[in-house]
Amino acid sequence: MIKDHGTELKENSYWMGVLKGYVGRGLDDHTGYEQIVNAQTPETIAAFAKQILAAGNKVEVVMLPEE
Repeated sequence: MIKDHGTELKENSYWMGVLKGYVGRGLDDHTGYEQIVNAQTPETIAAFAKQILAAGNKVEVVMLPEE
């Protein structure tokens, strides 16, 4: 994710997305991104997944070959 982020920083579409997020939602998705990604551990990911699954909202997707 960090490697891809370095590439994205050079793209206008990345910066447009950052600006839209800030203006539209008031969220700064850019500042501190690398620190946030680097701070993740298996434990923090597991805790996040547990929180999401605890909400009881689940979707099952079954993909079948085209006939």
